[in-house]
Amino acid sequence: MFEFVKTFMEDIAKQAQEKQEKLNNYLSSIDDEIVKNSSFLPLKRGWTNIKSHDLIIDNNWNYLFQVKWFFLILFLIMFSVPIIMTLIIIGGELYNSNFQIHSDMVGEFLWPIIISIISLFPAGTLFYFLYRSYLFDFQSWYFYDTRYAKKLFELIQNEKYKDKIISLNEIEALQVVSERVHGKNTSYTSYELNMILKNSSRVNIIDHWNLEEIRKNASELANKLWVKVYDITEIYVENFY
Repeated sequence: MFEFVKTFMEDIAKQAQEKQEKLNNYLSSIDDEIVKNSSFLPLKRGWTNIKSHDLIIDNNWNYLFQVKWFFLILFLIMFSVPIIMTLIIIGGELYNSNFQIHSDMVGEFLWPIIISIISLFPAGTLFYFLYRSYLFDFQSWYFYDTRYAKKLFELIQNEKYKDKIISLNEIEALQVVSERVHGKNTSYTSYELNMILKNSSRVNIIDHWNLEEIRKNASELANKLWVKVYDITEIYVENFY
């Protein structure tokens, strides 16, 4: 038994070393120092395997990563169900009391409201992290979250948004990386499309399970931006537990 475990661990170590050597060889072949000095590990460790955005080219030839309609409907359901249930419970209590409110009914009203608020928390969290559309704006020549669109030129001057509103001139290259996410009862491979900036830092654009779609989006963007794509998904896969 001990010998089996020892052999198993040695195989894992050998595979990890081989992966690292492949990555090192690939990085040494890159002739762009900015890209070479950037990281090729995943930016969003252990993130979702759900494809939440579609790439849309608008009438002005801007590239928009827009939230899928499925998620808009899901958010609406998650927000509306707790509220509707609360109204039904409160309405039932009012009906039973012939629509006369008494002081001893406060507790009966309060608990459904508290439970509703607690139920809205996961929906609000999901909404905050996923309900974001990202625009490559080729009129203003900036990449940004569309929530900033109306105050774009005001926010550009704000130091707080320097990592959130990015000049397209700052994009050196695009990068596709992968990770194998291991959960308690499941595992999946997630892929990221990232921007590599002139200072070698990175900004995530999208990440999900569909490599073919990620590569297609990367190719379309690279052609528009006149930059290279560095895809290491067949060379190196980072494990996340």
